[in-house]
Amino acid sequence: MLTILIVIISIANMNQSLSFFMLLAIVPMVIISIKANMLFSISTIVVIVSTLFALCGSQVAVSSFFVYLLPSFLTGLFMNNEKFTDKDNRKFSVRLKKGEQLYKFASIKVFLFSIIFFVVGVFLYHVVMKYFMNVDLFKNMQQEITKMITIYKEIIPQEQLKELEKLGFFETLSDTGLIVLSGIYFKSIILAILAYYVSIPLIKKIYNEKIYYVTVENIFLPGNPVIVLFVSIVILFIIGSIYTNIDTVTIIDNFVLIMNMLFFLQGTSLIVYIFKNWSSIKKRVNWILFLAIVIIMGVLPGISTLGMLDNLLNYRGRWNSNGDNYGGRNEQ
Repeated sequence: MLTILIVIISIANMNQSLSFFMLLAIVPMVIISIKANMLFSISTIVVIVSTLFALCGSQVAVSSFFVYLLPSFLTGLFMNNEKFTDKDNRKFSVRLKKGEQLYKFASIKVFLFSIIFFVVGVFLYHVVMKYFMNVDLFKNMQQEITKMITIYKEIIPQEQLKELEKLGFFETLSDTGLIVLSGIYFKSIILAILAYYVSIPLIKKIYNEKIYYVTVENIFLPGNPVIVLFVSIVILFIIGSIYTNIDTVTIIDNFVLIMNMLFFLQGTSLIVYIFKNWSSIKKRVNWILFLAIVIIMGVLPGISTLGMLDNLLNYRGRWNSNGDNYGGRNEQ
């Protein structure tokens, strides 16, 4: 795994066009942090970051550490030490027994915390670059977006330009903060998918490890996120009305953006479940309603809406007739 990690990072830094290979570095780093001891995992990060610093410079080393290696290490560490709490507030690790085999358990919380680790890692990277290396990545991106808008305005016909201005297209595109945050959240979800849905199956395959994890068709956000979202928006709206100097609109927009991405995951999970179990549930699925939601609202917001509805109404629990748990209790 260490050799594979070194090869991937070497390829990613050979040329700017190959930088996307850094995404693949997530997988061996997570596997190392899960399978190896703490000393080996930390030594791996130190050796790779030091080598990148010597060969590629400080920015590449800092980026690799905060954006990829550290969150991957924390994901594996969290999975190895995940604890649950019973009704008496006693903490315990979960092992599942299937036949004579004993399985480790990587709950959906591992995946959700992995997203958080990657988001924080990206933010820390931007902070370090700005305050310790005097490179403002947000400002640089804003300048690039401004140039792109200027060039685009010059090459499109005036009629189309006026239509886009009426729709507020350029105002939305000029909102660099929202664009950057959208990119950060989206990238973090992709990296978390690699860390959870690629690394764990590989560990099971390569090491014959017995690990149970929540499959794509069973993703269900824990707790009551729809209610939390609604209550949070109401509270923030009230605070913004009382304290007009606080920009609660931006906070609400960012919060809604994050939750929509998570609901999109659950909506996608619901769709995958429908396709995989269509023969047994087709009589209970109101596919006309689902299709209408996606067509009327658009693919991305439509799937997010399906995720919200599923979280509230637990469609899979209603459709399932064989006694299995689905929904908020699918980890019991």
